[in-house]
Amino acid sequence: MPKYKLTGASAGVGGFSLGAQWQVDLSDRDVAVQLIDELEDRRLLWPAHHREDPLRCAASASYIRQFIGTLLRTPGLGRELKTELKTIRRHFTEFMSNLSTYDLDRPPPVDLQALERVLRWLREPVGEQVGLLAAQYQIDVSAELAQIVPDRCEWFFREFNS
Repeated sequence: MPKYKLTGASAGVGGFSLGAQWQVDLSDRDVAVQLIDELEDRRLLWPAHHREDPLRCAASASYIRQFIGTLLRTPGLGRELKTELKTIRRHFTEFMSNLSTYDLDRPPPVDLQALERVLRWLREPVGEQVGLLAAQYQIDVSAELAQIVPDRCEWFFREFNS
């Protein structure tokens, strides 16, 4: 739920006009929802998608890194969420480095097994972070994105079935 903060007020004379200026601050949950909404639309995170184009994956990862950078500038962002956002951004940065390391940052044809391995290295830690954020802020996750959330002892899905 957005937080509203009064930043100024004005009053008129004669015409009886009143005015107020508000600053809208998003809650940590609002920010987490925005992130998960963006991640749900990233095919590179869906394990059912095979034979991705490495350049599209790189562009998608770059977009998410920039999007997270924007979220990190949200006024009043909590320290814990800021740390979690930076962790997710770091995973996307590592993914892009891995594309380069394994000579996948070029047009196809590329080594598809190497690309799948590098995608798996991205999906696993991002899935853990998505699960933590979804459980912490009670956020529904799409079926496609939920596939990368680890279900250790069913902790993630138990949160939503309680």
